[in-house]
Amino acid sequence: MTAFDTRQRATGTFPSRLVTGRPSCPVNHRAVAPTSQRPLTVTLLQDYEVVTHGVRRILQPFAGRVTVMDEDDAASVDLQHHVVLFDCYPTPGLAGVLPARLRPAYARGRVVAYSWETRAACVNEALQHGFEGFLAKSLTGAELASALERVAASHVVVIPEPEAGTAEEVRVLWPGDDHGLTERECEVISMVTHGVSNAEIAASLHLSINSVKSYVRSAYRKIGVNTRAQAVLWGLEHGFGAEVLACPAPASRSGARA
Repeated sequence: MTAFDTRQRATGTFPSRLVTGRPSCPVNHRAVAPTSQRPLTVTLLQDYEVVTHGVRRILQPFAGRVTVMDEDDAASVDLQHHVVLFDCYPTPGLAGVLPARLRPAYARGRVVAYSWETRAACVNEALQHGFEGFLAKSLTGAELASALERVAASHVVVIPEPEAGTAEEVRVLWPGDDHGLTERECEVISMVTHGVSNAEIAASLHLSINSVKSYVRSAYRKIGVNTRAQAVLWGLEHGFGAEVLACPAPASRSGARA
């Protein structure tokens, strides 16, 4: 199995397109050494119980390198060595449309898409929406452990490499797409839906308070609401309340579109 593995750009942005051919430097997953003496920690957010138990089992032989933690126990983790696995495509698509879930706004550590859906267009969409890697649920324990270590070392890791020449077309439908929300507006509405104040949004996204107010106003116009309570209700009804709030200060996504 090969891997498309590229370092994150200094600005924090992600590749706008994925290379679908063979990578120039394929990675031997079993040869990757741990990033430090301290094992990294990993949490699965809002996945099926059978998936969580399965990941624990396949990673058990690598307990000295990777520790799987429950969501409730992740409050005190070392963010330099913590990875969150989140399935952004938990339900099958219909009629060529694949519903997606946004990157959890308050997830701790580096957030990686973890899914059975590995078509190139879907992988690319996930990276463009701020996920710091894309790993298939078909990976073995050894492959997953090594991939998680590379993610913790600030690589953007995609395994397996998306196949080139896929004829099947798919439209990925993210929350807010049908209302013309930009990615930044989606981030703001997601936080509003979770009860985050404008000041907290500004701090977590490294924006001025006036910029946040501007995004809020423009988003309100697009979704047809006038009050924060209406915005929260709209967000809950349109897929913005599906993430878990896990910390008070998420890492910023400086590459998000305005």
